[in-house]
Amino acid sequence: MSHPLPPLNPLHTFSIAAGLGSFTAAAESLGVSQAAVSRQVAVLENALGVHLFERRGRRVRLTDAGRRYHRDVGAAFDTIEQATRQLATGNDPRTIRVQVYPTFAARWLLPRLAGFGVAHPDCNVRLQTSVGRVDFSRDDVDIAIQFGDGHWHGMESEKIFPDAIEPVCSPRLVAHLGGMKTSTDLARAPILQTRYRKRDWSDWLQSVGWEKPGDKRDQLFESSLLAYQAAIEGIGIAMGQVHLLDDAFSAGSLVRPFERPLIRDLGYYVLWPKNRRVGHGTRRFIDWLIGEGTPTK
Repeated sequence: MSHPLPPLNPLHTFSIAAGLGSFTAAAESLGVSQAAVSRQVAVLENALGVHLFERRGRRVRLTDAGRRYHRDVGAAFDTIEQATRQLATGNDPRTIRVQVYPTFAARWLLPRLAGFGVAHPDCNVRLQTSVGRVDFSRDDVDIAIQFGDGHWHGMESEKIFPDAIEPVCSPRLVAHLGGMKTSTDLARAPILQTRYRKRDWSDWLQSVGWEKPGDKRDQLFESSLLAYQAAIEGIGIAMGQVHLLDDAFSAGSLVRPFERPLIRDLGYYVLWPKNRRVGHGTRRFIDWLIGEGTPTK
């Protein structure tokens, strides 16, 4: 004898609450009150005759039965969501849609992307660039590459590589200034700043105990990509994100005159919503990103 389906709205509410681990977070995600989430979960528990959550004051925790149920139910809702999204947008399920910063795309991802295509010819990676924070409720993407400390509310994340910064410039500029090894040498060079990473210079200078007075020749660029190109052209010295500039160092178009990198508790991460299960192709792309970001010994 077949069993009737449980009430679907309470079932969906349970799936969201279980995925986020919080009635409050589920209420925020669904745009309802916390009490409404609690009532919907209670309706489902009554229909099933099983306790899905343990209530401890204002905190909740999945029971063993709740964890097992969410594992299967969550996967079903993920499948429905993915199928609906693909139907509405006409996207091929083998397509991996990625939001990424322009500088990261140009300096690190694109030079490596052909390698992923060779290893996984059945996958199609589509990139969209933005300097803003991803909004998965609005942006039609599966995953995003973001810069931060690894903690995003409601998100799963995996680190690609840490943020390592130090000054970089053209070898022509070093020769023109007669060398660059000390703080006095740095004071003679035009500083190239970027709009979205203004703290880089102050953080690095503090780490080495130096000061750099302002100079009328210093310049502010809209993006790190432009600042790096200006450094390559010998216009000044930029604060480089070391992992993004491997090809420039190998080609000799940029050098690290001081060789004193600062590694901060920040980095580039790939992230996606906790309540959205990634597909097999997307998972392969995530694993590939992590592998590419891991330094070889």
